Amino acid sequence: HVMCHAVPGTWHAMGVMLAGGGALRWLANAVAPLTPGVDPIEALSSHAAASPPGARGLLFAPYLYGERMPHNDPHATAAFVGLTGAHDIGDMARAVMEGVAFNLREILDITRATGTPVAEMRLIGGGARSDTWTQILADIYAMPVVRMESTEGTAIGAALLASVGAGSFASVRQATEACVRVGAIVEPRAETLATYAEQYERFRQLYGVLKP
Repeated sequence: HVMCHAVPGTWHAMGVMLAGGGALRWLANAVAPLTPGVDPIEALSSHAAASPPGARGLLFAPYLYGERMPHNDPHATAAFVGLTGAHDIGDMARAVMEGVAFNLREILDITRATGTPVAEMRLIGGGARSDTWTQILADIYAMPVVRMESTEGTAIGAALLASVGAGSFASVRQATEACVRVGAIVEPRAETLATYAEQYERFRQLYGVLKP
């Protein structure tokens, strides 16, 4: 989705998927009731870390609530593909994380196809708290991933725009430079690239195969 940005003279290109961190929360609820005070992303991340890149061949199509991008289809449904008795909860958790990342990679590829250069990815939100998921994203994007000091996104963005409107800053750039802080940079691992390239090509076929 491309639209006029709130900043005059600029544009906002937005690729939206409907189940990111929510996909992992769905899995946590499906396999066991959530424990009060325990973050399901953190709980399942430890299991996913024990599964190798590619989740031993298991794939997850993350269309739990239909999808917006890269497939604008409210009737799309999710699925585990390649599930066998040899897989465990760690493989399932990792497949969910990888499925979300593969879908985001498709959106990234569409963005690049418009001629928009992308040199790094910045993470916010609940999934950014997971070391395992952050590394998966870097590996599947095959580019550095930057974790921001604050995992909040939309609220900070709204506050920055309001601060400019109120005169606290002269421009959005000035407000951003004063308030937005980058954290750790996670680099892709060369030894995972071939595995993820193969899995990505398999993932890209899932929607068309499952749609009927």
